[in-house]
Amino acid sequence: MRIYRGEGATDRQARRRRRLLDAGLEILGREGWRATTVTAVCERAQLTPRYFYESFPHRDALLVAIFDGIVEEITQKVLAARPADPEESLRATAAAFVRMSTEDPGKGRAAFVEAFGSEALMRRRFERMHWFAGRLAEQASSGRRLRKADMRHLRTACLIAAGGLIETMVAWLQDEIDSTPQQIIDDYTRVSAAGLAAALKTSR
Repeated sequence: MRIYRGEGATDRQARRRRRLLDAGLEILGREGWRATTVTAVCERAQLTPRYFYESFPHRDALLVAIFDGIVEEITQKVLAARPADPEESLRATAAAFVRMSTEDPGKGRAAFVEAFGSEALMRRRFERMHWFAGRLAEQASSGRRLRKADMRHLRTACLIAAGGLIETMVAWLQDEIDSTPQQIIDDYTRVSAAGLAAALKTSR
């Protein structure tokens, strides 16, 4: 492995990739997905296109990697909260997204609003929505003996909760909901937890 200024090739590539991700997030979060072109990202990162394609086969791969990075950040915060039940999971997830969007509006826009314009981002967001719904269903059904119809009710409620978080965040970020960050967290948690409780009640 060739060492340059004390840094190996793998480390240099990782550093260039990080610069591209940071530049892409800045443009995506401030100017939108249309403005997040390979040329614009390379200019912002002060790298040539050669180095872009060293890390990403195309623009969509960069957009998805930016989204995945945001979701991973949220996931770590939720895990750190150690939610003991579905309602705590709902609250921890909503709180993590709301606080992230408050502290860094660009990340909020990248994670929620810009997915409407990019098919790649929309697909990834759809996948993560179903993953979140699945985790909620697993947690809510743990220790319960549910029939097939009961699980259908629960999975439907979990999908509504997961999709509802996305729609709530989009509306809030676009100033369609006049709520404080804490009100968004509380309102979403209360309504979504009630939906899960209603679904579980039908299984008794």
